[in-house]
Amino acid sequence: MENNYNDYYHKIGRKYNHIRLDTENDMENVMNIIEKYGASKNLKILDIGCGTGKYGKMMKKGGYQVVGIDKSDSQVNQAKELIESYVADATMIPFDDSSFDICTMIMMIQQLSKKDRIKAIEEAYRVLKKGGLLIIKTCSHEDLQYRSTAQYFPKTLEIDKERYPKIDELEKELSSFSKVEVEHSSITIKKSKENYLSRFKNRGTSNLSFLTDLELKEGIRKFEEDYQDLDIIERITKNTFVIARKKE
Repeated sequence: MENNYNDYYHKIGRKYNHIRLDTENDMENVMNIIEKYGASKNLKILDIGCGTGKYGKMMKKGGYQVVGIDKSDSQVNQAKELIESYVADATMIPFDDSSFDICTMIMMIQQLSKKDRIKAIEEAYRVLKKGGLLIIKTCSHEDLQYRSTAQYFPKTLEIDKERYPKIDELEKELSSFSKVEVEHSSITIKKSKENYLSRFKNRGTSNLSFLTDLELKEGIRKFEEDYQDLDIIERITKNTFVIARKKE
């Protein structure tokens, strides 16, 4: 599955933060994992694929030193308003060996080819200090079935199963790390129907960028039909965290 995500993020521009459905619960989940495995504050975090810096801002608020990188200049321009951030490729991280205590990859590995994903993991390993952590937030193939896009735009489920590596495959790619752990997350999110409709209509998740206008329109019609009498929608969302520790 090939797509020019840089063009996608450039096109979506400043609408991105308003149509994404990341909730406080989503971000708290990430912080809980960082605090559980990273323990002490004042650690230096590299947020790889930082996007507009929303998660980095949360980490900074939590007492960590945060630097972000992303391939998208339009995303980084927004991230710079929140955290120290740079335009850079995950496969060529512009920092010295052993520079960071933690690297995070939050919902971004699905946008890398297998070759680039392996290289990005190697680069994260390189810039981590001994005993450092790589924390990956992703979706298992089971998690993907809980997505609203999977329900109303069935083609996206097949697209995502191609994009997202299976968890056991990802664990194998992390074999250079001394310890790899997996944690599953399930949270309930509440959003207005208008939030969902805005996200769908603006193709606010990258998997929607693969759909034709007709496929998008049909999914929106089904969604509106199912929720015609509701203003607030409550759904379960699932994610998987893979936590890898570099050798001491």
